[in-house]
This record gives sequence, structure tokens and C-alpha cells, in this order.
Amino acid sequence: MNNEKTLMKLPLGETLKRTFIYVWNNKNIMLTILPILLALVVVEIVLTMTSSCSPEVEDCSTSWQNIAISLAFVVFNIGIIINYCRHIVLKDELNFVSLSFWKSVLFYILASIALGIFLTIPVIFLVSALALSIDVLSNIGTLILLIYLMLFVECILVAPLFLMFPAIAVKDWNLLSIKRLFRLVYGNHNRVFWGMLAASLPCFLFLVICAAILFSIYGTEVVRNSLSFWLLGVVVQTINTCIKGSYYAHIYQFFKFVEKKEKL
Repeated sequence: MNNEKTLMKLPLGETLKRTFIYVWNNKNIMLTILPILLALVVVEIVLTMTSSCSPEVEDCSTSWQNIAISLAFVVFNIGIIINYCRHIVLKDELNFVSLSFWKSVLFYILASIALGIFLTIPVIFLVSALALSIDVLSNIGTLILLIYLMLFVECILVAPLFLMFPAIAVKDWNLLSIKRLFRLVYGNHNRVFWGMLAASLPCFLFLVICAAILFSIYGTEVVRNSLSFWLLGVVVQTINTCIKGSYYAHIYQFFKFVEKKEKL
């Protein structure tokens, strides 16, 4: 009987439906987030205009202005995910300033770094092993394809670990056990991973289609340096983060339900 409970399948279609519907029906959350986004955009524009770095003659990606605003956007997106999870699971109000919020952000960043390192190490070994093969290295496209393929396989294998992000958001510290996460998500690795990918697909496709249309009309260089296209990318990324936060919250709720059933 215990095995039956642990093999409960995540209803992927229903989960994705609830994910998108929640974001759509709660547009007031995005309206609350909008002032912070506008403030970051203004800061980005001001820093770019006052920067002594010239993109035409040098790489500005390592300038302190660029690094600072990039970190600010990372924290902003993490904050959105945390707030969506807390709003859906705990019915909390949005909060971007409390000490409790910043504690969650810190743990979220540390968990992301740890997971990133964990996923990167096997890729480094793969590249090192392939370095012995001149044929493979002569074809960069094949090497990149192999790396992406390995990352996909890795992400599916460690899919239960993605559940630690909503757990951190709602401060469910008891769930932050690798053994417990893998037991809880047993048999659902593919559903969790592909669901996360499917949740990001609409925004990704929208941006790709917009880019293709604008590139064909104005040319690659013009669009690449366009403030309007950058703003579009920022807005789409923010919406995508809202969807990701909603997805995390809904899979967390499902697996907590599974855990409660196991205890009955």
C-alpha cells in the first residue's frame, strides 16, 4: 500500500492548466511587481547612459554597472518566485523587504549555486574526456549538442531537487532532505522536468517569434542594440518567472498532498 502511494503520478496537464490560470487570474500580483520592474529598468538605463564603457569598441558585460544590474535582476526574479509560492501555498501578501524574505532569497541563491555546481561537474568530465577525441572537438556543434543532451539527462535525474525551491520559499525546512525529496518524487522525474520546460515554452516561443520578425524587418544589429527589444525581453522574462513561481507552488502542493496520504 505504501508503494501505491509513493507512485502517485503528477497530473501534468492539470498542473500546467492551474499554473497558467493562476497567473492569468491574479494579474494584480504582476501589477504589484510592476513598480519594482520599472525602477530596475530606469536604473539600467541610467547606468548605461552614464557608463564610460562603449559597446561599439569594447565588451561591457564585465563592467560593474552591468554586473550590478544583472545581480539585481537575478534577485528580483528569485523574489517573484518566492512571493508566488508563498501567495499560493500560504496565502501570504507580497513582500520584498522583510528580513524573512531576504533569508529565503539567500537560501534560494545558495541552493541554486549548489545545484549548478552539481550539474556542471559531470559536464566538465565529459568535455575533458572528449578533449582526447580530435574528431569530436573539430565539430563544435556536436560538442555543444552532447553537452546540452547531458544537461537534459542530468536535470531529469535530479528533478526531485527542484522541489527544494518552493520548499525554501515557504520555509518548509523539513523537506530539504535529498533522500526525502527523491522518495517523494519517485516515478515523477520526467513529469516534473518536462512540466517545468512546458511552462516556460509559451514565453520562449513568443520571444523567438518577435525576434525573428524584428530581425527580418530591421536587421540583427539594429534589433540587438534596440532598447525596445531589451524592454520586451525583460517584460517577457518577468512573466515567465511568474509562471515558474506558480508551477513550483502547484507541484509543491501536489507532493505535499502525496506525503500526507502516505502518512494515513
